[in-house]
Amino acid sequence: MNNNPAIKYGIIGSVLLLVFGILIQLLMLSYLESAAKDPNNFSFGKFLLYGILSLVFIVIVYIYCISKSMKDYRKLDPDYTYRKLVGQGLIVTLILVLVSTGLSYLYNNVVTPESKEKTLELTKQVYQNITTLTEEQKEKAIERLNDQNPVRTLLSTIGISLMFGLIVSLISASVLNAKNKMNNPQQLR
Repeated sequence: MNNNPAIKYGIIGSVLLLVFGILIQLLMLSYLESAAKDPNNFSFGKFLLYGILSLVFIVIVYIYCISKSMKDYRKLDPDYTYRKLVGQGLIVTLILVLVSTGLSYLYNNVVTPESKEKTLELTKQVYQNITTLTEEQKEKAIERLNDQNPVRTLLSTIGISLMFGLIVSLISASVLNAKNKMNNPQQLR
């Protein structure tokens, strides 16, 4: 188990996700503070860009960690099977999800609990200051912010992450297994 690349890449990926998550959170907080002080500084495009950038980074980390783990595993076990490769991907995914979610939870609720509340208040201020929204739209947006269920959000995030990791694992294992069969004609039998 000490030589299992899934553990190595799961932990590396988790740390990358945590560091990037903290950086994005700090950038968003700074952006919201600026937008709350001067509503003319707010741009839906820039706000959306932070979310898109986060998703792209998360996808890259998952793909890199899962595929790199599978490649390293093939070197350790030349008699690997498709099932073993998928298993490697699922172990990486599980470590990524559990460690990064756990560390993120600790950071947001133990290290900087005031940050979450401050972000919520600033977001409400930004919504109140947007002149292109009607009062009804502002009320609905603020109501959605107030009705957020952290447990549901956490479970949804974990579920989506596990599903994405499964898909990446299945695809990566198929590609790597197919490459091996092409390079090793004895396995075609």
